[in-house]
Amino acid sequence: MQTRIFRAPGLKADALAERVRQWFVENHYETQIFRTADDKLIVQGFRDDLWRVAIGFAAALTVQIRALDEDKLEVDLGAGAWGDKIIVAGIGLLLFLPLVLTAAWGTWQQYQLDQQIWAAIEGALPADSETLNEPPTPTAPSTMPLPQSWFDESSGEIYALRFFERMESWQRAIADGRIEPTEIQAQAEWVSSLLRGIEPTLSDSAHAKLTAAFREIAVLQGMQSYALLQHLDTVPPP
Repeated sequence: MQTRIFRAPGLKADALAERVRQWFVENHYETQIFRTADDKLIVQGFRDDLWRVAIGFAAALTVQIRALDEDKLEVDLGAGAWGDKIIVAGIGLLLFLPLVLTAAWGTWQQYQLDQQIWAAIEGALPADSETLNEPPTPTAPSTMPLPQSWFDESSGEIYALRFFERMESWQRAIADGRIEPTEIQAQAEWVSSLLRGIEPTLSDSAHAKLTAAFREIAVLQGMQSYALLQHLDTVPPP
């Protein structure tokens, strides 16, 4: 959850909440607005597009607005459940290798939406408003050892999707803020070499199981790519 505190003379929490609701409507979200027992206004926007589900991003965007005093408003921005719906956490929680791509795509999409909502909020503030707290500075990736198990047993989540940003190979590639085709090619070659080294060491039974898993992962990756193309292009992919 991101929190910002604004000094916004003359702007009421209800008026800001209505502007956020209008932004959701203008951007084709289902929207709802309600007040909590502790006098917070909650504004939510939700879309269950196929591409959003495919990349694990079909969650409700949630903006919480609270008046601190006559001139100050506290705004929290994050994701959450929509009413009593069970939000799809994404196919990325179920399978493995290529889905790091969709985790990264979902992170980028979340960042873009967050920036758009903050811009809409700040655009609704009076001219003499000011931000009283600075947005948090991103923290450096943790240096704790990565888990060796593939799954988080308590949640069923694939660990790689949570920790790929801590991998040295990712940090090296993203150090300049860009991912170049040559870096993708180098990573593909590295993954290929790892698999070539693993294959001869497997028993026939383990080889057959991993082969089946890789084939099904390829189908899942194709589904996700198709869903993304449906979103990015009005002409369905062949």
